[in-house]
Amino acid sequence: MHRDPAPDGYRSVRVSSPQEAVIPTFAPPVFAITTAELDLSGWTEGDDAAAAEA
Repeated sequence: MHRDPAPDGYRSVRVSSPQEAVIPTFAPPVFAITTAELDLSGWTEGDDAAAAEA
């Protein structure tokens, strides 16, 4: 989980479990989500770089 972006990176970076809710900092808690709820089944390491080049 990366939070609080800054010019030199993120001020807060930590690992969370797929069942742990990610609660938004600047939005109502109703927008909280877990990574287990996301369909990431087709994602593999490196997909972000390939998408950026497209």
